[in-house]
Amino acid sequence: MSWSVVETALVSSLLRAQVQGELAVDKDPHEIAQLLLVVMQGMRVVARAAPEAGRLRAAAKLALASLD
Repeated sequence: MSWSVVETALVSSLLRAQVQGELAVDKDPHEIAQLLLVVMQGMRVVARAAPEAGRLRAAAKLALASLD
């Protein structure tokens, strides 16, 4: 699956979340989608190079905090 396909799916989900009141209207779905994609790719690399669950959980927690 290509980067743009995944990004489009994320943006669509984030826009839907805004409509449903689950994501604040001041959040940019395009920017958040890009952030999540970069974090997910980075986590894949880190998981292969130095698979520490705590490190990966911390990164995921910070990335998800951007949705608040």
